[in-house]
Amino acid sequence: MTSHDVINIMRRATGVKRVGHTGTLDPMATGVLPVFIGKATRLIEYRAASGGSSAKAYSCVMKLGLETETADIWGAVIGTSDAPMPSDERIREAVSGFVGVQVQVPPMYSAIKVNGKKLYEYARAGQELPMDIVKSRKIAIESIEVSSIDRENKEIAIDVVCSKGTYIRTLCSDIGNVFGTFATMTQLRRTMSDGFSLEGSVSVDFLKSLPRATSEAAEIPGLSLIPMDRAVSHLEKVMLTEHEAALFCNGIKVEKYGNAEGLVSVYEGDKFLGVAKYDGNVLKAEKVIR
Repeated sequence: MTSHDVINIMRRATGVKRVGHTGTLDPMATGVLPVFIGKATRLIEYRAASGGSSAKAYSCVMKLGLETETADIWGAVIGTSDAPMPSDERIREAVSGFVGVQVQVPPMYSAIKVNGKKLYEYARAGQELPMDIVKSRKIAIESIEVSSIDRENKEIAIDVVCSKGTYIRTLCSDIGNVFGTFATMTQLRRTMSDGFSLEGSVSVDFLKSLPRATSEAAEIPGLSLIPMDRAVSHLEKVMLTEHEAALFCNGIKVEKYGNAEGLVSVYEGDKFLGVAKYDGNVLKAEKVIR
């Protein structure tokens, strides 16, 4: 593979079948995971894609009347309820009410650290923590829609666009609370991450099937790497002359007048040179990509 690109893969949980070609969700977590390769790894911190949005999108299924210790189907069952299934109209109304900024408490089975230890480590050790020690956080639900309702199995499928740090498991549980019952996430697929979507993604199995001796991405049928400057497409572009580009690539400040301010992406013609800090008068290299 080349050393200057990003690849978009659809990850899968270890030891479980991946999403099938039918478009249906298998009972597991799958989804988009942008992977930065070679020189592109230097741009990970700027990875918010087009528009600078860090929003993520998910498709998930929740089952009403079931509670597990992890808030998903893979945890031990700790509660059940025979509460009747709400009407379709009530379900859609309640789910739409979650749009906007709200406070969410991370689940105990998460990687959030408390006193230097991850929450799931406390949970697995059977250690209880005071309710107020796990700090709540503000999250934003940009959109949420019910995609299907399975009344026979008491399952609701939803599509969510949300801010980074949102726990979909907790969202499902909160939706169940509105109906006066439990709700457990049974399926999850991340359909967008930092502007990268399922379209054009490849599976982990496909990557594993590639010959290790391959050195150029262009030689691999079915693999199309994303140019690494896509990771900084939300930054304003500053164009340099050949002389200015030489100075920039050698770490020398470039005097250049313009209207941009803050972080910018730098180019010489079509060639991406890196990221710089700009105050409208002087361009100072922050990351030079040679």
